[in-house]
Amino acid sequence: ALYLYDTNGTWADLDDDTYTIIDQVEGWIERITFYGDYITWLDTTDWYSCSPMTLKVYDLVSESTSVISNQIADFIYSRANNTVVYQFNGAYGRDIALYQLDTEQNTIICSAQGTQRNPHIRNNIVVWEDLRDSPSRRDIYMYNITSQTETKIAENATNLPYTNGTYIIYENTSGVQKYHIPTASTSLVSNSARTMSYAYPPEMNVNESYIVLLGSTLRLYNLNTSQTIV
Repeated sequence: ALYLYDTNGTWADLDDDTYTIIDQVEGWIERITFYGDYITWLDTTDWYSCSPMTLKVYDLVSESTSVISNQIADFIYSRANNTVVYQFNGAYGRDIALYQLDTEQNTIICSAQGTQRNPHIRNNIVVWEDLRDSPSRRDIYMYNITSQTETKIAENATNLPYTNGTYIIYENTSGVQKYHIPTASTSLVSNSARTMSYAYPPEMNVNESYIVLLGSTLRLYNLNTSQTIV
């Protein structure tokens, strides 16, 4: 079960805590996020092997739980404030959708041929891996929510992308790369380190100013100064 505590209790008397059970499942609960008035999570009750699972949301104002999608693939979704992006099982492979928690509006932002996977969102930018041109080649695509435009930003990537809304971080055979969205320019971060692939939440890997790099030592890379901190 997923519990919501009111946090009004005291150390002197823990029994004055009160709580609400906001979901009770037969499987288990994964990938919980809690920002503002909404809690999101994955319900794996019907999941087995490669089958889909359910993405849910709890609204603290209306005190209600609802389903965003019951076709979530690979435990993958990403959230920035009231916007959720997720990969789901579409007609021709996995596709990418965007859901606004405050308006309950769901929009498919990419349904290209083949598989689109591992979306990540920050601010008004969504990035993902895309296999539309070849099932054996990972390309990196970006979607600008404000302008509603899609852009391919890299080919032959070797790891999933992350973004902080200004930069897109990804890997290829040359190393870790950073793509600067305002100038559409790419530069090398490191040829001897990797990003923390599949870190959850993705903020463990990149924030507004830094990337965490894995190598012989754990390092921070400053996106603004292009300096590495050991």
